[in-house]
Amino acid sequence: MALGGTLAWPQFALAQQAGRTYRVGWLSSQSRTEPYNTAFEQRLRELGFAEGRNLVIEFRTAQGRVERLPELAADLARRNCDVLLAPETEANLAAIKQASRDTPIVMVAIDYDPVATGHIASLVRPGGRITGMTHLQSELPAKRVELLKELLPSARRFAVLADSANTGQLASAEAGARRLGVELQVLEFKRAPYDYDSAFAEAVRGKAQALLALGSANFVPARRQITELALKHRLPSMFHHVGASRVAVRSAGRGERAANGRLATAHPLWGMGGRASPARASVGVQASPYGAPGTPACPSPASWSGVYAIAPAPRNASSLARS
Repeated sequence: MALGGTLAWPQFALAQQAGRTYRVGWLSSQSRTEPYNTAFEQRLRELGFAEGRNLVIEFRTAQGRVERLPELAADLARRNCDVLLAPETEANLAAIKQASRDTPIVMVAIDYDPVATGHIASLVRPGGRITGMTHLQSELPAKRVELLKELLPSARRFAVLADSANTGQLASAEAGARRLGVELQVLEFKRAPYDYDSAFAEAVRGKAQALLALGSANFVPARRQITELALKHRLPSMFHHVGASRVAVRSAGRGERAANGRLATAHPLWGMGGRASPARASVGVQASPYGAPGTPACPSPASWSGVYAIAPAPRNASSLARS
């Protein structure tokens, strides 16, 4: 969902200051080559912003080390950027807010709810100097538990992959599970590097009947490992983003024996990265973009067509069909 009309500002504004070079400060927890990061840059090019012509990107990555974020954010704050980009984790946004004073911030809230955590006033009128995108994490985890239960009506115990970045999501999932009488086996990672093999082994020992992976930018680099472990253990699974399902479908296409379930997701992460670019472009040329009322720039979760069904399936790759 786009916040407060970030995508509704006039497109002609992009050409208002021809000849000017814009500077973007970008704080990430992961590599610049991750799909959602490259989607952001691709969309900027489509909007007429290109490095070497009218754009300078100051990219900084903590490479999964949260303790480095304040230092990197402070460095970006000294670069006189026109706008600061804080994708992925809440820690990225918090570091950028703390280090800067007046520079507009575009967030991509992947694993937290920016309203519940107090970063913005509301989705329609965010207020202050922050705008951007959110994955509606206060609502979706409970809905995913509900979808799992609908697809696996006899299941009573779900394993949940979680870490410190998604405590709000976990609370939502737990609330949904209580309403449905489902027990959650929480597999919470405390420190990097995450031991996914041990987590899945624990899920199997705990007789989990399905798996829900909450949204975390820390899970993205391991998406292949996570999905292949789910296939290996024949654990019907629901993932936060479409990339995990695509990995699973490719694995099934290679004829791996364990591809015996449909995997599901709710939204493509790289689509969110691309959608953040118009927000950045607009912030860069508008004097006061904040608080403007707007409408959602993407459909509500109930109408997303990118949802993959999760259910037990026959032993063939064709069972991983899009619902």
